[in-house]
Amino acid sequence: MNRHHKKSLRALLLALAFAAAVGCSKHETAERAEPAEKHEENIVTLTKENLDHIEIKTEPVALGNLDTTIKAAGRVSENLNKTAKLSSTLEGRLVKLNYDLNDRVKTGDVLALIQTPELLGRPLELKAPIDGVIIDRKATTGELVSKEKEIYVISDPADLWVIAEVKERDIGAVKVGQDATFSVLAYPNETSRARWCASAIKSKRSRARWKSGSKSITPTDA
Repeated sequence: MNRHHKKSLRALLLALAFAAAVGCSKHETAERAEPAEKHEENIVTLTKENLDHIEIKTEPVALGNLDTTIKAAGRVSENLNKTAKLSSTLEGRLVKLNYDLNDRVKTGDVLALIQTPELLGRPLELKAPIDGVIIDRKATTGELVSKEKEIYVISDPADLWVIAEVKERDIGAVKVGQDATFSVLAYPNETSRARWCASAIKSKRSRARWKSGSKSITPTDA
């Protein structure tokens, strides 16, 4: 075989190889295009008649709050910021009690009289420092009293605390300023509203402040 024939044969082989490569490329392209055709087969087209029987609503995407409800057992407590504990400034004997448990008092009312040697026969007057209701009485007539002995506890029944035992998994969701609703044993069929004013994660307790208004509630009602 001469040189001219060798060149012709080599050119023919290259042409066949190129044709085979092009053929494979076209075959692969066709295979890759098949999924697109299958995907188009899954497209559903709705006519106007179909749309008339389907209720479709759209809403713009926006950030918002997700409301959740947390339930917890608790109790009603006096508001310590509106509570006063009274004791005698001098040692002596309690000779008269003018008010009893659940009595309403005003600032300046004389609650009790205490006989003490320091006043040379004049009784010491124990006066109410705040407006409120006597929620506890811890002394009786004739008893010896001193600075360490509490006689009365006065609190404002219209401004109380609700102490809730919130579960540990929920304590993080309770925030100061949130609204809360609760019911007490004295009024089981009524719901009252309060506002969270403090949370204590270590003790797993949250405190809500409740203004009871005209309703008469004491800590023993809950």
